[in-house]
Amino acid sequence: MEILELIDRIEDLVEESSSLPFSKKVMVDSEALFFILKEMRENIPEEIKQAEWVNVEKDRILNDATKDANQILEQANKEASNIKTAAELKCQQMINESDVVVAAESKANDIILNAEQNAKTIKMQTNTYVDDVLSKTQEKLRDIITVLDNNRSEIRK
Repeated sequence: MEILELIDRIEDLVEESSSLPFSKKVMVDSEALFFILKEMRENIPEEIKQAEWVNVEKDRILNDATKDANQILEQANKEASNIKTAAELKCQQMINESDVVVAAESKANDIILNAEQNAKTIKMQTNTYVDDVLSKTQEKLRDIITVLDNNRSEIRK
């Protein structure tokens, strides 16, 4: 049985109930009302049941994306540091060779610049990935909110 039919049954139950004199209050058969409410609870649309799952999944995805982003940034920083250290060591070895000093400094600077660019690229890719995950989650939540709003509107009619 659909939710709207169950709501109609509740309305019928209220309309058929005895009213109290000089009042808008009615005496409703609680057993019948609880039976209908139980049926409503059992027939809640799947989208509403999935809304909680989506919320939990959103949190999990955000946590995973944040962990991934942090790991990527940490790895990029380690790589940059290793590259920089290697470049500095290479540069120190070449200092005694006067003809090669200028080339070594240039190479070291290129390596450092490349490492910094790689770190920036990885950071931008991570931010894009996190933004994409958040955007998809936001769209799913909007769809669910629309369904919930529509269901609430139907219930109010």
